[in-house]
Amino acid sequence: LAAASSSVALAWPGEQVNHGLPAGLERTTNAGESYSAVLDSSWGVSWAGFSDPARAYAIAAAMETDTRGPTHLFESSDGGASWHEVAIKS
Repeated sequence: LAAASSSVALAWPGEQVNHGLPAGLERTTNAGESYSAVLDSSWGVSWAGFSDPARAYAIAAAMETDTRGPTHLFESSDGGASWHEVAIKS
């Protein structure tokens, strides 16, 4: 669980699938009374957090074969409501 405020938080895993890996990322805006998926279950989220109430980050792995690499970084600039993948350069 990663909280941005007393009402907004991210939670993972949404469920357990594929060899016990966590899957999906959910967000609440009402202090945990209800949650909605913000990253679908095709992503196994291993960590998420906020740097401030608007900006959030998540580290995830694709649940299926992914030619882009094993780990992906996602960023949100709207409190975790929407996400985009950030390129990781070696």
